[in-house]
Amino acid sequence: MRLSLLSKKTWMLAAAGLGILAGSEATAQLTLTGTSYTQDFNNIGTALPLGWSVDTGATSSFLGYNINSAFIATPAANTAWSSTAGGFKNYASATAFPNYAAGTVALQTSETNRALGVRQVSATDSRVAFVLEIANTSGLSNFNLSFKLQSLDSATAPRIATWTVDYATGSNPTTFTPVATTGTMTTGGATYSNNTITASFGTALDNQAGPVYIRIAVLNPTTGSGNRPSTAIDDYTLTWNGSGTATNILLTSKTPTGPNVPLATPALTLKFDNPIAAGTGSISLYKSGNPTAVYSQASSGAAIGPDSTATFSGIVLENNTHYYVLLDGGAFTKTGGTLPSLAITDTTSWTFTTVDTVTPPPPTPMTTLDETFTGCTNNAMGVFVQYSAAGNKTWRCSTFGHGDSASVYINAGSSSGSEASEDWLISKAPFDFSAMTAPELSFWQKRRFGGNVIRTLKYSTDYTGGNPADATWNDINVPALGSDPSTEWSKVSDISLTSIKGTPFYLAFTYTCGTDSAYELTYDDVLVEEDGPIGIFGPSRGQLQLKVLGDATAAAINLGISLEKPEHLTVQLYDITGRRVYSEAIKALSGQGVYTLSNTGLKAGMYVIRVSNGKDSGVIKVMVK
Repeated sequence: MRLSLLSKKTWMLAAAGLGILAGSEATAQLTLTGTSYTQDFNNIGTALPLGWSVDTGATSSFLGYNINSAFIATPAANTAWSSTAGGFKNYASATAFPNYAAGTVALQTSETNRALGVRQVSATDSRVAFVLEIANTSGLSNFNLSFKLQSLDSATAPRIATWTVDYATGSNPTTFTPVATTGTMTTGGATYSNNTITASFGTALDNQAGPVYIRIAVLNPTTGSGNRPSTAIDDYTLTWNGSGTATNILLTSKTPTGPNVPLATPALTLKFDNPIAAGTGSISLYKSGNPTAVYSQASSGAAIGPDSTATFSGIVLENNTHYYVLLDGGAFTKTGGTLPSLAITDTTSWTFTTVDTVTPPPPTPMTTLDETFTGCTNNAMGVFVQYSAAGNKTWRCSTFGHGDSASVYINAGSSSGSEASEDWLISKAPFDFSAMTAPELSFWQKRRFGGNVIRTLKYSTDYTGGNPADATWNDINVPALGSDPSTEWSKVSDISLTSIKGTPFYLAFTYTCGTDSAYELTYDDVLVEEDGPIGIFGPSRGQLQLKVLGDATAAAINLGISLEKPEHLTVQLYDITGRRVYSEAIKALSGQGVYTLSNTGLKAGMYVIRVSNGKDSGVIKVMVK
């Protein structure tokens, strides 16, 4: 089964849940001129202004999905402040009315002073944004923003939405940075308000090749209960210094970047926004933590292409290594010797990591797993690690365990509902239970509060870490997961892993919920052990019956083996951590025989002996004196 995570389709359906038809379209960019830009939104009955979009699915690492085609542009009853129909709307501005009561529906509909707004509903309880896309800020600096944030529905909207102003630069940005604001950044709370908000971007937006995005967004769920607010922005003013005349050529792209860069990558390549010539300066490549450059080349040594690219060849990359690149200011200029390039002087602007081509060693066969989450931290949950595929909630450590003070839990619920979530608790490394005859999984669970949660237990043989959507996962049938767990500690047991023990696999617990409600779930004491006790003469399954005769020492372990027919056997010993410490091939006769394992070199302690003929196996514990 290949998993489907929260995706563009999900947020398009969320928009459709507002009573509108969602679409996806490109936004034309705004080109800045002069020293300021002002938008009063009075003409949005025709179309959204140039450069503007209304988005769903916005996060701190994702721009969002443009749903301009779903914008409700015509003033009517459904654009009244008190209308509970969701959607981005053309609202009457609060500036036109001194109080809520003055804004009758009829006057709102006829008012010419308009504002760009949204009525949030359950499908858009968070991750909605008003976005301005600017082509570039070449030659411009010192950007400041002022706008009015209007809370319009004081009659039926007690929930509170918290807004933020953030920005990002470059095509398909993956990091949005919030900026400090002055003014009240909340709407709702059954309050009618028209607050002026100001923000300064410092030097963050100066002289950017573009695009540049400025967002006013709700990224986190609303708080409280009842209806969500109608919110609008108006009288948006952006100011800056400069005339738009460029003082530098700008770097528009660079390669390689990001993770998993092939070792065969032959060159560093830069692309600028103007035709270039070599200036004075060098480029240098460093391994993180090493102050000495592993590659350095003067800009005169670059191959300059007609597409404004500069290519530095001859780099040699190492396996699974993090690199950063520095560039001297003026290393290149616009053709003709004017407009120098900017410097790269920090260790984060241009980085990349090479792929790890070393095949990891196979996991050590295990003979047990006993995870009690003792010493759990939110970055190290024993042999497990958390991954959040949707929502802001995650698996965390708890100090209330089953019989001790350690466990793991997750809670996406709240007094007003829940946050849509999809969260995974995944083993850090694959488990190999091939040394066991009949491995059986059990764990303890407990819930608090009511709600609706979908839980599964899964395994994957091709997962390599990171996003679980990139792997194939199979469900492990656990009937007890089909109902809510008890509010008291209860054990889930008899989960056989025998059918999948032949190949190492990752194990994962999942927790998924919507926005209606969800309970808190806690897990503890995840245990894998042999199904049933190992008797004095070995397990009851298979042909191989085992018995340790007399005292076992490092010099000699006398192992009794009972066979129905002659066999070529492999005898392996594992310590209590599951690490294989001894292996020997034996040609055994039918019937009961005694075979001595000599000079094993083992230290005193408990070990597990596993004997296999390739099809059947037997396991027995031994105490070496």
